[in-house]
Amino acid sequence: MSSKLKQLSKESLVYGLSGVIGRFIGIFLVPIYTRIFVPSDYGVLDLIAVFSGIVGILIILGLDSAQGFYFYSTDDIADKKSTLSTSVAFQFALSVVLCATLFSISVNLSKLVFGTDVYATYFRLVALDLPFVAVTAFAQKVLRLIRSPWKYMFFAFSKLISNIVLTILMVVVWRKGIYGIYLSRLIVDALYSLAAVYLIKSWLSRNLSWPRLKQLLKYGIPLVPAGISQWVLGSANRYFLIRYSSLGNVGLYAVGNKIGSLMGLVTTSFQLAWGPFAFSIYREKDSKAVYADVLTYYLVLTSGIGIGLSLFAPEVLRIFTTRAYYGASPVVSYLAFGMIAYGAYYIVSIGVSVTKKTSHISWTTAVAAGVNIVLNFLTIPRLGMIGAAIGVLISQWISTGLLYLVSQHFYPIPYRLKDVFVILGSSAILIALGSRLQIPQLWLGIFAKTFIFLVFVAVLIITRVLPLDVFFRVFHSLGDRRK
Repeated sequence: MSSKLKQLSKESLVYGLSGVIGRFIGIFLVPIYTRIFVPSDYGVLDLIAVFSGIVGILIILGLDSAQGFYFYSTDDIADKKSTLSTSVAFQFALSVVLCATLFSISVNLSKLVFGTDVYATYFRLVALDLPFVAVTAFAQKVLRLIRSPWKYMFFAFSKLISNIVLTILMVVVWRKGIYGIYLSRLIVDALYSLAAVYLIKSWLSRNLSWPRLKQLLKYGIPLVPAGISQWVLGSANRYFLIRYSSLGNVGLYAVGNKIGSLMGLVTTSFQLAWGPFAFSIYREKDSKAVYADVLTYYLVLTSGIGIGLSLFAPEVLRIFTTRAYYGASPVVSYLAFGMIAYGAYYIVSIGVSVTKKTSHISWTTAVAAGVNIVLNFLTIPRLGMIGAAIGVLISQWISTGLLYLVSQHFYPIPYRLKDVFVILGSSAILIALGSRLQIPQLWLGIFAKTFIFLVFVAVLIITRVLPLDVFFRVFHSLGDRRK
């Protein structure tokens, strides 16, 4: 079991390296962008990104999860290649159809989202980018399935650096504004789609299978409503914000979400590694014990990071942004804690995934999405972006809790629920206390917030969620590596 957990940790770390570096570079660019773009510009970028998210769900159609299931269900290499080739051919064709459709209605989309047609060009660039995004995303999925994390990291990191360099040239040097951001993405994605095909060509064949496509769609399509519901949980509040507030507040929420999404360095890295890892061991006798331990250690790590982000969000914003963006800090703690639920959602979903009961993912997430919409109506007109963040927090945990109950019915896993409640309860209390600290002296505030974080570590040790011998083993392993 220990070796399996180490393997998962290693692959999560490698997958996260490109993301960590990318987020670091992104934070480095914030002082530049906040001096070029006003909050309303960030609002435009965020609303178009939200729109792109729903389009991405329609292109994928749950086939990313279906590929993983059928890829690991056989040891026949020819069958694996047929699964991958059939999937990418279908996704590419679908992306071309969506590209043509969205390009033709770009003016209407701009009017629908913003009430004006001045942003239609941005929607056209997003539409043209769809086939290239589909190919590069598929290639990265294949690299995860064949357990090649370092190739994945190199591809993702080089693409990221290319995009950032070209974006800086477009925005800072050539002063192309928002248009330059989308144009640089289109250019980079087009070039890297060619590299993506070359990178995975040994796993592609001409053996396209209609029966396998039907199997993939049967497995994946029930996940689409869940994907749409997840989109509602995390993104639909922007449209409520622009209706009941302003485009500027959408931009502030986007910046606060950017700080809170630093949690995504862990949750996204973990998610990328989790699917292939979980499917690859589910037939082994100790798999359930591994799944249970993964949830506990995941919550320990992400709760600690969430506490840190929540406590130090004001300082981060003061360092990296201008005064116009300081008001974004209150949403960070809610969004960070909601992001913890988003990662836990993927862990507890393993039960319905391995038993092919994926339809339950859809209705449980749909219930949470419905709650989110109701909360948006109730809280955003009164609380603005704080209400939007509260809605995300509550609905994300409802989604995870419902899916946990259903998964346990079909595939019981001995999760350590006492430890789960200790971790989440203590972190929530400490975040609530820390967010109310009002200490004008910078260094005294940092000291007080660091003390609060150490209290969380002490609680874990005292309650034996993480016994002292765990820390000793970690330090011992670090010492061995230095030698």
